[in-house]
Amino acid sequence: MATPVLAAGAGVLALPMIAVAVFFGSGAADPTPAAAGTVCTVVTDPAAAGTDPGTTQVTGEQVENARVTLSAARALGMSQQAGVIALMTAYQESKLLVLANPTVPESLTYPHQGEGHDHDSIGTFQQRPSMGWGTVAQLMDPGYAATTFLQALAKVPGWQSLPAWQAAQAVQASADGTAYAQWEPLAAAITTALWDGAAGALQCTASGGPISGPGGAFGAEACSVRPDPTTGGGCLTPRMLNIAAQLMAQGWNLSCWDAHAWNPTSDHPHGRACDVFPGRGGVLPSPEQKARGDALAATLQGSAAQTGVSYLIWYGQIWSVDRSDEGWRPYNGGGIYDPASITGGHYDHVHISVY
Repeated sequence: MATPVLAAGAGVLALPMIAVAVFFGSGAADPTPAAAGTVCTVVTDPAAAGTDPGTTQVTGEQVENARVTLSAARALGMSQQAGVIALMTAYQESKLLVLANPTVPESLTYPHQGEGHDHDSIGTFQQRPSMGWGTVAQLMDPGYAATTFLQALAKVPGWQSLPAWQAAQAVQASADGTAYAQWEPLAAAITTALWDGAAGALQCTASGGPISGPGGAFGAEACSVRPDPTTGGGCLTPRMLNIAAQLMAQGWNLSCWDAHAWNPTSDHPHGRACDVFPGRGGVLPSPEQKARGDALAATLQGSAAQTGVSYLIWYGQIWSVDRSDEGWRPYNGGGIYDPASITGGHYDHVHISVY
């Protein structure tokens, strides 16, 4: 099999996630898959539990791709260490997501969880059809992608005794093989949780209800719904009301219409924006509250094509549809707000704007 040359970690920015409190059962060799819309906390430093435990947040989609990858290792009769190497590789290459690639149009026709842009690399391991890893259809299947990676790993002489990142690099031949090393603790924790069903190592729960909408083209709408139900004054566009009503039904605290005299160009006085507060305004959220905000931001981002969300601001970062290929990027305040302050930097609320 041809060895690909990949740019490690190309083409994806990790989404914000959430901490949770429901455990996979102990002793399960192959736990129930974490569903889409689920978010999970991985305990990467159990020794620190009770003080400041090391944790990392991942989505249900990432957990499911990890489960499929580890199942492939078991099916091949390979060790748990092989699973760790596979997961740290996939996390560096794609954040453990099935990535399509606009350079490979066929890949966009298969189910995917984001897009990458490195050469013709696709899938969880960013393998390249042109380098002989398989067909586009095969590489967009996380089970096949994991199997072909593990089969290549098994051919590396003495891979079991190599440092994990060197074993990964021997297969991937990436631009910087040392980059794989940073994900070894996370990969080991996920492997332990899914391989042995270690209680408490992986905690998952739903991130909240989905946000739905009609989809299609999003033309201009008048601020015609009076009053805004979140403030009792002003107005909202029907599109913004659709999202606000769903969030209110889910129990979120939000405020939408506001005159915003200090910033008349804001979407708030036009009924096209809402602020959602996981905690109290002006107060930095607790870790649990921030986690809820993280999950909401991810949900809104993922449903933008259906709801008409145009951009989001949360916890010092901004995401917009027109620059979606850049992912979440630092928020500078737009020349109006102090991005270092709790409210100006949107650390206390998720801002939602719609078309």
